[in-house]
Amino acid sequence: MTKKWIDSKLWNQTKRQYNIYLRNATPDNRIHIKNTDFFSNGTQVVSWENEVLPNANPFTFKRIFTDSLNNIYSDNNSVWLHPKLSLNMPILIDTNLLGKTIRLLEGDYDTDFILQIDNTLWFSVIENRQFKLGSITVDMATFQKINDSHYIDKNTFYGSNHQQGVFKIEGVDPRTVTKFDNIFSISGNQVFYYNGVLEHADAATFRQQENYYLDKKHVWEGTKLLEGFDPHSFEIVDWRLGLVKDANNVRICWKNIENADASTVELIDVYHGAYWRDKQHIWYFNQQLQPLTLPDDGELYFYPKSNFCRVGQNIWCQAHLLEGVDVETFTVIKPTIGRDKNYYYYEEHRYTHQEYAEKDVERYYTFG
Repeated sequence: MTKKWIDSKLWNQTKRQYNIYLRNATPDNRIHIKNTDFFSNGTQVVSWENEVLPNANPFTFKRIFTDSLNNIYSDNNSVWLHPKLSLNMPILIDTNLLGKTIRLLEGDYDTDFILQIDNTLWFSVIENRQFKLGSITVDMATFQKINDSHYIDKNTFYGSNHQQGVFKIEGVDPRTVTKFDNIFSISGNQVFYYNGVLEHADAATFRQQENYYLDKKHVWEGTKLLEGFDPHSFEIVDWRLGLVKDANNVRICWKNIENADASTVELIDVYHGAYWRDKQHIWYFNQQLQPLTLPDDGELYFYPKSNFCRVGQNIWCQAHLLEGVDVETFTVIKPTIGRDKNYYYYEEHRYTHQEYAEKDVERYYTFG
């Protein structure tokens, strides 16, 4: 008698295509469908509460996408969206799909999903602060991604963002669209970003400088136009802090610093590099150290490997003035913890020695 051998490749392919492990499921012995929130009762897909998902085939039912908000399921004939915060059953996106292309075009925990069902794209949109399903028909034979903001097919130029999903940008010949970077595209003398046209931008002189963009007349922080900034005198003092200036303006951490003297701005190379100054003032990020005027109030001193600095009889932790500090006995314990003969200081907090011990402040201390 000849022994029959199983084609292992075919068997593994079959297991990947069908949920073979569910073959023994019954209504009294439900089996969990792997990587889903559902079970098989032998012939149906059911929830934990035994609610039936209509027309779903448990042997081909699989999760094809997940992120922090949604799961998408398919059994090759239907596709469902299941919001994770919803207590309801999944929402049917489309059905009668046998023989049609069902493909996750994009999507992960950092990228919104775009689901292709033949020539229709499905995605989430936000309307009135609520997530809803949106869709658009495209020519998939010529559909291609330009960058994270844009797509084209043979007929249309498309934008893409969190609010609208994928949408048409009218009046642009897709054959003229070129990628500038992962955010911006150019067509003719227009610059486009994820919401559409970047107003005021001159494509011929549009250029990038770290996280900033400039043309012959304007400066943008990402896609935000910086009113009053001059591209010819624009300078990035420190890109990590977002500290920038031109001849007359200073900006850091998305905030204009009105009283900073642009001509004397410089980064102070100290612990974590978050301090900067002009000829009279010091800032920690976008917070000014007060009350302080240099050089009238004294010489600036930074305590080594810490976020403490001193001018005259005042000491600051980051931008917080230490009230009642005794300068002569002050010493640094940790980068943002110091003490003198009377108190402990932790950022903007002050403790007596007894309070510091009772609260066990250092036990929960973190920095950086």
